[in-house]
Amino acid sequence: MTFIESDKKNKLFIHWIPFAFFLLYLLLPTSNSGIDAYAYAASVKWKPQQIWPHHLLYCEFGSLLTKIFDVTDPLSFMKGINAFFGGASLFILHGILRKLSVRFSGYFVLLIGACYGYMRFSTENETYILPIFLSLMGSYFFLQYLNGERIQKLVLSAIFFSAAALFHQIHILWFSGFFMALFQISGTKKYRDVSIFLGTGSLVVILVYVVYYSSLQFTDRNGIVEFVLKDVYAGRVHTGISFNNVLMTPISFVRTFIQVHGYMIKMFGLYPILVLLPLCLSIILWVCVKAIFKFSTYTKHGNRIISRAILYSFALHFLFAFYSVGNAEFMVMLPLLAILWLCLNFNLPTKPFLYIGLMLLIWNVVFGLMPNYHYDLDGNSKLSSLVIRDLNKPWLLSEPQKIENIIFYQTGEEHIFLREEQFRQAIQKPKDLDFYTDLIKYQKPLSRHNFLRDPSELEKEFDNFTLSQCDTIYFFGGRKIVGHFSGYLPKQ
Repeated sequence: MTFIESDKKNKLFIHWIPFAFFLLYLLLPTSNSGIDAYAYAASVKWKPQQIWPHHLLYCEFGSLLTKIFDVTDPLSFMKGINAFFGGASLFILHGILRKLSVRFSGYFVLLIGACYGYMRFSTENETYILPIFLSLMGSYFFLQYLNGERIQKLVLSAIFFSAAALFHQIHILWFSGFFMALFQISGTKKYRDVSIFLGTGSLVVILVYVVYYSSLQFTDRNGIVEFVLKDVYAGRVHTGISFNNVLMTPISFVRTFIQVHGYMIKMFGLYPILVLLPLCLSIILWVCVKAIFKFSTYTKHGNRIISRAILYSFALHFLFAFYSVGNAEFMVMLPLLAILWLCLNFNLPTKPFLYIGLMLLIWNVVFGLMPNYHYDLDGNSKLSSLVIRDLNKPWLLSEPQKIENIIFYQTGEEHIFLREEQFRQAIQKPKDLDFYTDLIKYQKPLSRHNFLRDPSELEKEFDNFTLSQCDTIYFFGGRKIVGHFSGYLPKQ
C-alpha cells in the first residue's frame, strides 16, 4: 500500500474525527448506568481503599483523579474520563494506521468511533475503554520496534500492555497475541527480544499485584492466585459452553457494531419516520459490502509479524468472549483489531467504509446514545428512590445488586436485599411472610439480560399471598409494578 495524505478532505478527517467523537461521547453520556458503573463510582466515593483485582487500577485511577479535581460526583466524572480516552484511542489508532501506510485512514477511524460497543463504553463508567487506549499504545510502540527502532520501544510496548492488563485482566489476551507473534521474527536476537517483552510485561503485572496483595489485612488473604482471580472464584465471571454460547456470540458481535434493543419497538411507534433508517442501512450495507468484496485485493504487507500479532489477539479475544456466553463487554476491541488486520492484508476500497461509518454513526446515535441519554430505560432510578424510603422492609427485587449499588452510591450505606434463592427457601416453611417486590406482571424490553434470565417466573410463587399495596413505575418501553405481599403459606 502507498500512503497518500495530500487529499485535504483526508487531512480534515485526520485532525477532527477523534476530537469530534470525544465531544459526542462527552455530551451524550448514558443516564442508564449499569450495575458495575454504580459499584465503581460508589467505591471511588465511599471506599477508595477497596481493591478490585479483576481491574486493579481502574478505581484507583478514578480515586486519584477525583481527589485532584475535588469531584463530588464520580459517576459523571468517570464517564467524562472515558469519553476523553475514547477520543484519545481513536487518535492513537490513526497513528498506527499512518505507520502502516493506510490510505484515507480517517474513514476507518470514523467507522470504529461509530461502532455501538465503542460508543457505549465511551459514555459509561466502565473499565473497557481505558485499557484499549493502553493496548493501542503498546501496539504502536511494538510497531516502532518492528520498523527497526531501538529495543527500548519493545520495553515501552510491554509496559503499556501490562498497564492495560492491570486496568482490565482481559487485555492479557492482546498482550499474549503480540507475544506469540514475536516467535515469528528471524535473527539471532529473537529469543532475547521475546524474553525482554515477556519479562518486562510479566514483571510489572506481578509486582503490582504483589504490592496490592501485601496491603491486605492478614485475615483477608486467601492466597495470591485466589486474590488475582477473585471474580472467577466468586462466580461473577459467567463462563461455560452451552447452546447460549452459540446463540449469543453472533448476536453480541453484531451489537458491537450496531445497537439492537427491545426499546426500539417503542421508538418506531413514537417516531414512524425512523423506520426509514433500517431500510437505508440495509441498502447501504448491501451496496458497500458488495463493493468491498468486489474491489478488495489481497496484498502481502512488508510486516507479517504485526499482521499475525493482530490476528492472534483478535482470535484470543473472540474465543474468550464466546466462552463468556457471548459477553459483548469482551468484544469492544474486536472491530478495531479486525480493521487493523484487514488494512494490513488487503487493498481496500475506502469509500464504502466511509459510507458504512456514517450510517453506523447516525443509527447508533439515534438508537443508542440518545435514548440512553434522554430516557429512563429500566425504571431502577425511580425504584431505588422508592426503596430508600423503606430501607428496613424486606425487598425481593428483579435486579437486587443494581439497586444495592445505586443506594450505596447515593447514600454511602450498604444494604443487602432478598435474593431469589433465599425467597424460594423461605416459602418452603409454613410461616407468615411479609415482603415487597417489583416482580408483579414484570414487563421490560427484550435484552440480553432478560433473554438469559426471566425473573417473571418467580411471580407464580406469589399466589399464596395477599397483595395489600400496589404502585406502578413507568419507564421507556416497560413498567414495574411494586407491591406489598403478606399472608400465610399453606402447610406442606
